Amino acid sequence: MENPRFFDLVDQLKASVPELSVFLVQDEMKAGRLCLIDIREPKERCSGFLAGSVGLSKGMLEEKIEALVPNVNTKIILYCEDGTRSMIAGDALQRMGYKDVSSMEGGYMAWLDKGLPVSK
Repeated sequence: MENPRFFDLVDQLKASVPELSVFLVQDEMKAGRLCLIDIREPKERCSGFLAGSVGLSKGMLEEKIEALVPNVNTKIILYCEDGTRSMIAGDALQRMGYKDVSSMEGGYMAWLDKGLPVSK
């Protein structure tokens, strides 16, 4: 059974955490102007991940982000399986003072659906 309150929360966060299409994320990756963070659990990353992304699960993100990204002005793009957890994670990073945080719309599944390359 779905949790409507969870999806209501995610919808509310869309007003403050920008979503980028997979193609915009791909463009940013090519330009090399970002820190791309896969917030899925390690077992989820076993199926594949975006090249150049750093695996930092949602459960560890807030604790470890300052060591990974000390500059709060760094462009950060987060992704998860379907774009919901990354939206919540983006909100958390904004609350921690990070200025340029986005979530990849549709997450890893959208990336796969578009036939874009993955690493294993």
